Amino acid sequence: MDKLKNIVLLFETVLLVFLLINKSSSSTNKNSAPVNIPTEKTAQKSTGDELEFPPLNLPVEYFDKSALNIGAGAYSTLHDNDQFYRSYPSEKISLSNSNYSVTPKDLPLIKTDKQIHTENPEADFMGEAKQQSIKKYGDLARRYVGDPAEGWLVDDVVYSDLDQDGVKEQIVSLSKMGANVIGGKTIVIKNNKEIFSTSETTFSTLKPAEYGNGFYLVWDDNFKQRDGYVITRFIVENNTFKPVYEQKVRYIRVVEPKN
Repeated sequence: MDKLKNIVLLFETVLLVFLLINKSSSSTNKNSAPVNIPTEKTAQKSTGDELEFPPLNLPVEYFDKSALNIGAGAYSTLHDNDQFYRSYPSEKISLSNSNYSVTPKDLPLIKTDKQIHTENPEADFMGEAKQQSIKKYGDLARRYVGDPAEGWLVDDVVYSDLDQDGVKEQIVSLSKMGANVIGGKTIVIKNNKEIFSTSETTFSTLKPAEYGNGFYLVWDDNFKQRDGYVITRFIVENNTFKPVYEQKVRYIRVVEPKN
């Protein structure tokens, strides 16, 4: 009799423990927030540029049409210096290491006329523009103009003491021509060496810092600055240029309301 009583007591204890565990598990599941695992589509949307800088639902007639870039997609952009957004400086640098170089390297060799032009003037791509560039910038232009099939040109050359050592560096702006401008890069020259350069896809320009050493690199993070651009601040540290912060600039986006 005592043995049967013990068995019943053990069974009741096990049953009671099971019910308590089941109740606790149900309560936990009920009170816990569901875990949302973002899909690739929602992840892209949450970090999308258009989500961060959404178009204004306003008629384009409100704005100066001379500054309006119409037909660029789902919205138009206002290329106006008074109508843009500039983010607070961020130390997170989005300019890829593949888009610029601080490794010193030799200048390209000076090209001869035969290396720059074709014998047939009709097949001499950008030949006249190359001649004008050479006429203005001499051997420097001969180093950087493209061969007969390429449209690289020296656009501008300025001088500035970027590292504040008392000697001005040579800042060369290059553009690559196709049906229109299809590339643009910047090169800094010192002691007959390239000490800084950017890739052609950056469409970059360099502005010497007014205060302190270094410069601001203005570069394109979208298609030919349709929507804006990025400004990356470079300083001189240990005899090389180092990016320290950047700001994103976005033109105001306007989309007409749908009726």
